Amino acid sequence: MRDGSRMGYDSLKLRKGFVQYENGFSKDEKAVYSWGQRIMGANPATFRVLSRAFVTDGNHVWNHIGKVKDADPTTFAACDSGEGNHWGTGYGKDANSVFFSPGDLRARRVVKADTRTFRSCGDTCLVGYDDYFTFAQGSSIPKAKRKGWRYLSYSYSRDEKAIFYLNSRVEGADLESFEVVPVFSSHKIGPAPLARDRNHYYWCDEIIDNDEFGAKFWIRYAVVSDPDDMPPIARKLGWELENPIVGRK
Repeated sequence: MRDGSRMGYDSLKLRKGFVQYENGFSKDEKAVYSWGQRIMGANPATFRVLSRAFVTDGNHVWNHIGKVKDADPTTFAACDSGEGNHWGTGYGKDANSVFFSPGDLRARRVVKADTRTFRSCGDTCLVGYDDYFTFAQGSSIPKAKRKGWRYLSYSYSRDEKAIFYLNSRVEGADLESFEVVPVFSSHKIGPAPLARDRNHYYWCDEIIDNDEFGAKFWIRYAVVSDPDDMPPIARKLGWELENPIVGRK
């Protein structure tokens, strides 16, 4: 995809027909670019953005790193916004296969995924499912049972026996009381997620009850109504929440 030639500017004047897209792709009348690197073989006249993760010119499909191998451009469509990170993380599919773009690597086919019934869960663009399997970051979630499985939010999901964060089981999580906690962010792509249940506090899939590093993350980003709702180590050290919901209980 990248041939080493950078998009040129002449005395700060943009090339004729230049268009810059939010996902880092751009084009002029002669070529298409990804982060300023020319995409060899891409037709600017038919180029269009499918999501933050995927683009096409009708003849090929690309992510930021390169051409999507074996993708059918005539039936390819994005399954989500692709806004999992700044590079563009998300799912896409054609009539034959489902693909996952990790953003900083080439997109790959999602093994086992049924293109007819596959759906992306949206928000983080990292989790998806079909009628038979569940997926995170382009791979099936180990030990997750499709029957009874449902998506929660912020890449957390559950089945009838366990809580999962992406591809990992959240050990020790209580199914009845587990709750994903909103996090504060001034950016569209927020920080790593937080959760709690009646027994523990979590940062991604890790228990942070007595973890100062994880507890600091909770203090900085958790949006909760109870000012004492924080990991035990944080209460012990006398820390205060930075983003409480004032006046709510």
